[in-house]
Amino acid sequence: MGIYVALATLNPSKTLIDILRERLGKVAGSILAVLYIWYFIHLASLVLRDFGEFICTVTFPKTPMVVVIGAFAITLVYVINGGIEVIGRIASV
Repeated sequence: MGIYVALATLNPSKTLIDILRERLGKVAGSILAVLYIWYFIHLASLVLRDFGEFICTVTFPKTPMVVVIGAFAITLVYVINGGIEVIGRIASV
């Protein structure tokens, strides 16, 4: 996390992918960017699956995991689209 903060501080108007392409070259930077995106999606899907298994085991044992994960994913998409304010509104519901 400290390395990412240092990179963001040194390059305030660029994303991590832009920084990788600038520092490592177009080909190597793009390859590393694709690997980074794949890793993020893989890690996010593992967390979503673990959360779904936990909810199905503890709270809703007869509910299919697809329903629980789908509801959680729809909520996440809504929060990401709406911003931080939406988290407060959903928390009150």
